[in-house]
Amino acid sequence: MAERRMICRSVIETDQFQEMSMEARLLYYELLVRADDDGFVGQPRSVARMIGAGGRELTILESSGYVIIFASGVCVITHWRINNQIRHDRYHPTTYLEEKSLLRLLPNREYVLAEDGIACGSLLWDNDMEEICCESDEPECFENGFESAENDPCEDVVANLATEYSLVKSSQVKSSKVKSSQDQTDDCAQSAAEGVCCQQEQKSCESQKAAAERIKAANERKAQERRFEEFWEAYPRHVGRKKAEEAYRRLKPSEQLHRQILLAVYAASQSEQWQREGGRYIPHGATYINGRRWEDECQPVLKKDSDTDWGISEECMLQ
Repeated sequence: MAERRMICRSVIETDQFQEMSMEARLLYYELLVRADDDGFVGQPRSVARMIGAGGRELTILESSGYVIIFASGVCVITHWRINNQIRHDRYHPTTYLEEKSLLRLLPNREYVLAEDGIACGSLLWDNDMEEICCESDEPECFENGFESAENDPCEDVVANLATEYSLVKSSQVKSSKVKSSQDQTDDCAQSAAEGVCCQQEQKSCESQKAAAERIKAANERKAQERRFEEFWEAYPRHVGRKKAEEAYRRLKPSEQLHRQILLAVYAASQSEQWQREGGRYIPHGATYINGRRWEDECQPVLKKDSDTDWGISEECMLQ
C-alpha cells in the first residue's frame, strides 16, 4: 500500500470545510492519512478517539458530505479520487469489497452511494478514468467494485433465462408438428418431470429469498445498534440507557433521520438551557426520543463574544 497521501486544495479551501470545528477538520486529515488505497477506513470511530474526537465529529463529516459511513461501521472518504492518484505498481485494492460494491463514481471522481438514485449513464466508465484512478494492469481492480449497468449480473441471468425459455418453446412447437400418439405419451411424462423440476426450482428460489430477507434483517439490526451507540455517545446525559435504547429501537430511524437527531443533540448541547446548572435541565434520553424533541425549535446558543465573556446568541447551530 502506498505510504504517502495527498489532499486537494479545492476540497478543503471551501467555506463549508472551514466552518466545521477544528476537531472535525483534524479528524478528516487523520482519516485521509489512515485510509487504504481506495479511501476506506475500517475503524473510523477508533481513529476519532485516538485524537480526542468522537462520534459527533464523525457525524458532522458525514452530514457535510466529506465521508460516507456504512452500516458495518466502515467509512470511505468521498473525495478520495480527487485527492489521490496512486501509481499502478503501488496500488493495493481495498479489502472492503462489500462496501465498495455499494458505491458509484461520478464524472468529477467523487464517491456516491448507488442507492441515491444516480443514473448509471451519468457515471464515468472509460479507459481514461481507470488510468486516473489506479492505472492498474488489471482493469478488473476497479470494475469489480463499480459495475456499470451493462455488466449487471442480474440482467445477464434474466437474459439467459429468457433465451433458454425461447429455445424450449421453439423446440416444443417444432416437435408438436410431427408428434405421433406414442410421442404424445412421452411428452406427457416429460411434462410431468418438468413440472417437478419447476416446483423444485421454485422452492429453491423461495429459500434463497428467505435467506436474503434474514440477512437484510440482521444487517438492519446491526445498523440500528450502531445508530443508538452513536446517539448515546453524543447525548450529554447518560441516565436510563435501557429505556432510551428501547425507545430508539421502537423509533427505527433511517440513516437520514439518525443524522438529523445527532445534529439536533449537538445543537441543543450548546444551548443555554442544557448547560444551565451543570446540565440539570437536560431530559433523559428516552424522554427526548419519545417526545421527538429534535423537532423542537432551536434554543438560544451560548457563543463567545469578541471579549472574553460569554454571551447568548439567538443563532441556531443547525443553520
